Amino acid sequence: MDMKYVFAMTAVAALAVLAGAIVLFGDSEAQGDEMEATIIEESGTLKAKVGEDVTIGLEGNVTTGYDWKVVSTDGLKLKSDEYVTEQTKPMVCGAGGVHYFTFHCEKAGTYNVVLDYLREWQGSEGDTKTVQIIVE
Repeated sequence: MDMKYVFAMTAVAALAVLAGAIVLFGDSEAQGDEMEATIIEESGTLKAKVGEDVTIGLEGNVTTGYDWKVVSTDGLKLKSDEYVTEQTKPMVCGAGGVHYFTFHCEKAGTYNVVLDYLREWQGSEGDTKTVQIIVE
């Protein structure tokens, strides 16, 4: 095989991988934007009004196999569930991030949202957070 051909095909493949990475990961500055959320480290209480959304953020690192999961919501509607990787400069493999859970407060009441940090194949190891959301 001609070396020029091999070099050309290698260059095309490298550009295709680079283009795919740009499409997949997009603009790193845009991904660094944080949501308006309450970042929790311990269980606690939040207040909201009927019709509002409440976003809870929990730090974690999905590259370890662990991730936050909603165990129960007491009837509060889960609107979105998104993990956002921390943007480091330079980019670091295995960097942690924040898992955001947004709940819609449809009616007044007190709701206990239980979240668990676990590896799905191992089950819960007791790293559970309970956030009481009081909707008025």
